[in-house]
Amino acid sequence: MFCAGLCCAAVLTVGAAVPASAAPNLVTNGGFETWGSNRLVFSDTFPDLTAWTTTLGAYTGPTGGAITSRGNPGTTDIVTVASSQDTADVSLQVTETPVVVQPQMDAGPIVRYQNANNFYGCALTKGSLLAWKRLSGTDTTLSSTAFTSVANTAYKVTAAVVGSTLTCSAVPAAGGTAATVSATDSSFASGQFGLFAKNENGGPIRQTRFSAPIASGPVPSGWSALNATAGRPGLVPDQVAAANAGSRSLQVFSNSPLWSGNSEQTVAVVANSPYTLQAAISTSAVVGLAEVVAVEQPSGHTTVLGPVLGTTGWTLFSNSFTTQPTTTSVIIRPLIQGSGRANFDDISLTGASTVDLQLSSSGVDFGPVDPITATYTLTSAETATVTANADWVLATSGSGDFADGTGESFPLAQLAWHPNGSAAAYTAFTTAAATVTTGTATPATGTAVPVDLRLQVTYADPPSSQPFQTTLTYIATTP
Repeated sequence: MFCAGLCCAAVLTVGAAVPASAAPNLVTNGGFETWGSNRLVFSDTFPDLTAWTTTLGAYTGPTGGAITSRGNPGTTDIVTVASSQDTADVSLQVTETPVVVQPQMDAGPIVRYQNANNFYGCALTKGSLLAWKRLSGTDTTLSSTAFTSVANTAYKVTAAVVGSTLTCSAVPAAGGTAATVSATDSSFASGQFGLFAKNENGGPIRQTRFSAPIASGPVPSGWSALNATAGRPGLVPDQVAAANAGSRSLQVFSNSPLWSGNSEQTVAVVANSPYTLQAAISTSAVVGLAEVVAVEQPSGHTTVLGPVLGTTGWTLFSNSFTTQPTTTSVIIRPLIQGSGRANFDDISLTGASTVDLQLSSSGVDFGPVDPITATYTLTSAETATVTANADWVLATSGSGDFADGTGESFPLAQLAWHPNGSAAAYTAFTTAAATVTTGTATPATGTAVPVDLRLQVTYADPPSSQPFQTTLTYIATTP
């Protein structure tokens, strides 16, 4: 562009647009479909028997943190963890002390307990460690290995079931040689876990003392082990009761109105930003409440879904909130307070993306230009400042060719840009948006992006006494 004795100018008018898209779900594995490693599901020190249900025979105690099977001749004593019936894969360890060691006296942990006539067990008996099952009231040894037990000596005995494999192990509590035996069987897919002692001999009373039962099992990936905040609740990765979505949910169970427990996950969030907490909850005979709580850190400000009590089918809850000015993370806790069972599924914490774009000026003026100089560069001609609570993209485009309003024009592509300080070549403007740069969340201070502009004019460009103009649009988005 040249001026035949006239002064010519190119003035850039700049506009800004700020669309935003939804941020991703911040809580991993909200559907609980992926299991993590073994974690604590239940533990008890036998201060009482409120966490247990005696389903056959009888136990005495607790005394000194232990219970003792009644051991009457020709009977079986069974005690199970109340409300644990949806357990599929679990490992239950107990410290057991045989009062006497005789043939036809078996005792140990049981898993996948359906009723008094159907369950798996791992047993110490005279000279052996047994993996066995009771099916329709008939006892069958699935596998056995040699193991010597001594009266009034403590042993740690473990029953672990995963899929169709039952594994039993035993080792002296004071240390020593361990024994392990495994068996494959598909009679039972799930059930409760507990303890048993049977005296098949018609002779004298034969008792076993049990203490320190600890159950562990897989919990959903990303979620914590059981937090027993009061009493002795339990946790089950539930694939037995129908899930709200998918095939699995998380179950927290309790057997006392005075107990409470939860799992939890901590996620990083942005202060002063909007979020939506969502979860599906179902309950069975809850006396107290079941709910999902989001606790902001470090302020302790809470957002609650629920509460739910009684027996209810799957219900989807949602609550939106804005994080506190000091919040850096949120702890999500599905919990039960009181007795009963509560299942949780499809928990999510979704952040609504926020993005703001500010430009340093509403226009850029190259002033008089001519084809003799040809190339005009404005360093940091425009600074776009992006403030966002998520990763963001800054793009720019032009509205069309330069025009002077009298019918004269020259191509938009003669104007080009690159970020200030960049070694990259200049990019010619088009009417399609081109990415200038990307960035991460900077909700407090924002990120300033200075842009250099370069205009090239030629002798083929028409002169004019009126300024040539075009409009540039800067766009900030969250991906």
